[in-house]
Formats: sequence, structure tokens, C-alpha cells
Amino acid sequence: MKIKIRAFLILLLVTTLTAAAILCTRFYTDHYYILDYQPSEYIETKANLASPYQGFFKTYSYCLSDETSFSYEELHKKIARNKDTRLVLLLINLKNYSSGSVSTTALEQLDLIFSAWSESDKQLIVRFIYDWDGKGLETEPEDMQIILEHMEQVTPVVNKYASSVYIIQGIFVGSYGEMHGSKFLSDEDIITLIEKLASVTDPSIYLAVRTPSHWRTIADTDSPPEDSAAFNQTLISRLSLYNDGMLGSISDLGTYDETSLSRKEEIRFQNVLCQYVPNGGEVVIDNPFNDLAAAITDLKDMHVSYISSDYDTSVLNKWKETIYRGDDLYSGMNGYEYIKRHLGYRYVLRSSTISFDTFHDDYAQYSILLENTGFGNSYIPFQVTLMLRETETLVEYLLYLDTDTRLFRSMECTSLTVPLDIRAYGEGDYELFLKITDPSTGEQILMANTLLSTADGCLLGTLQISK
Repeated sequence: MKIKIRAFLILLLVTTLTAAAILCTRFYTDHYYILDYQPSEYIETKANLASPYQGFFKTYSYCLSDETSFSYEELHKKIARNKDTRLVLLLINLKNYSSGSVSTTALEQLDLIFSAWSESDKQLIVRFIYDWDGKGLETEPEDMQIILEHMEQVTPVVNKYASSVYIIQGIFVGSYGEMHGSKFLSDEDIITLIEKLASVTDPSIYLAVRTPSHWRTIADTDSPPEDSAAFNQTLISRLSLYNDGMLGSISDLGTYDETSLSRKEEIRFQNVLCQYVPNGGEVVIDNPFNDLAAAITDLKDMHVSYISSDYDTSVLNKWKETIYRGDDLYSGMNGYEYIKRHLGYRYVLRSSTISFDTFHDDYAQYSILLENTGFGNSYIPFQVTLMLRETETLVEYLLYLDTDTRLFRSMECTSLTVPLDIRAYGEGDYELFLKITDPSTGEQILMANTLLSTADGCLLGTLQISK
């Protein structure tokens, strides 16, 4: 009997071990994967990328009037001649209606202008004005109610083309629409006008005021917003700056107080605020503040993303005639071209890696490191995707990254981590593509790398999955 029991136990043990071995083999076969990842060579390029929402801009001026008309064909001819910029500033002069309502004819003209420009690849900065001769007090309405009515009248046209309108500058008043030389610049009047403008415009459109002091008056605080208060489409989160005295003097021609301390403090203020909202304008008057080295420092600290290509040519030509000397690949380039490449955001891929423990991890972790080397940020949220394509079957897996490109900070690196379901993909050779897209236009945002970009995006590397 003892011999039979012992034999039974031995048989049971052998059976159990065999079953366990079979299960272990199946588990090992099902779960064991070997990954071989080869990243592309990430070489930074100094090429101009002509990205949307940033760069040098051109100005186009239109005076609405019942006595004149605009030709759709002529508008398109002028638009077609602009092949150099992605941004344009439209100055819309309402001086012919300073004593009453904007006419139906004028509103039809306005719609025609916006319709023509919306068919281009340009993003629009818009400034409604009553003066472009420096005589704001002579041409603006006597009664603020007329200005408020004009805001109500013209903004339905603006909102109709909101996908093309990036920023509305100013509050309609002042010489050149620059919020100086007007009877409507008390704190109370400024707040009344900007709150009205905000209430009647599409909340996706940024608004801009002329000075940091104006911003603080409207926001009723000395502190710029934090991440939690940014991008929520409230008036304060939409409120940006435009500076048409940029680098023109110690005070940027009255943008700040006339002291070096004030300048430093206001640039420090912009360094924080303009991580969240755009900043741009005109550089003016050849002087030491816009010598190339000084200009680069301040443009970087103010996070400037757009500058006029029309004015001031004395400053722009100085940049063109000055060679940038730095310790990077741009050394030897003229200053104008260097600044052109750094206005706004500029994304450079630095590295990519993958980690995976086949016995402990459900997903591999794929990490991408990119750096924003531009003076500013993207203030429009872009869509970021990672696509894996099996090279033989051409089966594709598209992953949407949960990230906010508006927080890809100027002069900082951002790490993106994506979980990859290796076992669901299975064995094969895969190409990995990163694609950043502007949802409004469908346009792909190019990386500042020498890597070939296709309709699928930028080739990050290749991944072999095997057992």
C-alpha cells in the first residue's frame, strides 16, 4: 500500500510539474518580447520654418466709406503678392462714421475684406481705428456710446471669420489706435471699452492693450496669471500686449516709465505674462536698445512672437547688416534672419527612448524630448499625435498625446511620455512618426530638425518587436 501511495504521489508531482511547465512556457511565449529601438539622428536645422501665428508681419490699411468700394479681385491680387509672412495686421479705419452708426455698405466692405483674407494662409491681427495720421483727438467720436455701438456692429463680421483672426489690438481709440492721444483713456473708460470688446468677440480671439500698465489696470492686479488661470477664455486670460515703441528708448517710447529700473521691472513682468499671451509690435528708432545683442536679450525676455516687417527700416536694416556671433549653429547669420527664426515658438527634437520590462510592464514607455528654442510660445493649442506603422503590412496605430503645447515653454525642454501596447501591436518592424498639427487650419507644425517631414509627421525612429 505504501508503495502504491508513493507511486501516486510521484505521478501527481510529475503531472503537476509538467502542467506548470506547460503554463510557464505558454506565459513566456505570450508575454516575452524583445524590443530593438533605433532613434533617428536628431540634428538641429537653422532653416526658416515659416510657422503660423508668428514671425514678421505686414500691414494693410483699409478706410471704410460709403463713397468708395473694394474689388474682390484687387484684394486678392494684393494678398497674393504677400509670400513672405504668415501674419498680417489689418488696420480698419472707421473715421467716416465717427458721428454715428457704421453703415450697411461699410459693413459689407468689411465682410469682403475679411472674406478675402480668410482664404489666404495668413493669420490676422486686427486693429479698428479712427486715425492713422497721429490726430486721434480730431477724428474719434465725441461720445463713447458711438464707440460701443461700433464694437457691436463690426464684431459679428470678425466673429464670422474667427478661425482666421488671431488678435484684436487696442480699444478703437487713440492716435494710430495705440491708446494714446484720446479723451477716452481714464481707467474707467479703458475698462468699459475692453470689457465691451471682450463681451462681443469670439472668446478664442486674443485681445491686446498697449502697455503693461494698461494690463494691470484692467486685471486689477500687479501679478500675471498662473497656469491654472491661463487659457480659460476669460477677459484676463485673453489679454495680451502690443508694443509699437519696442526697443525705441529706455521707456520704449512711453511704454514704461523713463528709468532703467522701470524698464527692468516691466520686462520681468512680460517675461511671466507673455508665457501665456502673445506679445509683438514695431521696433523703432535706431538706438543702443535695438543693437543686435541687446535686442535679442530683450526680445527673448519679453517672449516676442511677432514684429512688423514694414517699420522701422532703420532698425531692421541694422539687424540685416549685423552678424550674429553665438556659440550655436546660427553663428555667422545676419541678425535679421536670426530674429526671424526665433520669433514665437521653435521646436527642436533632442532625443527619444523606450523602456520595457517584458515580465513586469503591461506597456512600454516611449519618451520624446523636445526643446522650444524660440523667444515665445505657441498660444494656440496644437494637436500632438504619435503614429506607428508596420513596414510590411502598413497597419497603422494612431495615438493622441494628452499634452498642451501652449505650455511648451520658451528656452525649456519638454518631455512627452507615451504608453505603447507592445503585445497588441505584435511582432514586426515599425516606423514611429511625431506630428504636431494646428487644428484650425490642419497645417503641420514643422520641427527645427534636418529630419524629413512627410504627411505622416517627423520620423522619430524605428522599432523592431520580436519574441
